[in-house]
Amino acid sequence: MKKNLLTLGLAFVTALALPIQLLAAEDTPGALTAYITSVGSFINNIVIPALIAVAFLVFVYGIFQNFFIGRDDEEAREKGKQLILWSVIGMVLIVSIWGIVNLLSGAIGLDQGGGGITLPGTPL
Repeated sequence: MKKNLLTLGLAFVTALALPIQLLAAEDTPGALTAYITSVGSFINNIVIPALIAVAFLVFVYGIFQNFFIGRDDEEAREKGKQLILWSVIGMVLIVSIWGIVNLLSGAIGLDQGGGGITLPGTPL
């Protein structure tokens, strides 16, 4: 299991690092910056909310297991309590690290800019 997880992690890092090496070889300096910004935007807008959603689903499953499945079974109630505890810890860690990284990136000028979605104007 650890070997498969390590292989998957190395493949993911390689998939992210290969375009950086290719873009660094180009003469256009903006291409590398655009790629780094797009990867950061993907992580910030897709990966982190997905992790929070998974932690929330585990939390709901823990509540379900604690109150409905484990009504008569003490072992199931304990498993439900553990799921609730670890999902809350996971959500707190994800949100706090996400906030700290965004705070630091904004402080040193690496924020992804973009003031949100620009809506098209209506013709007069």
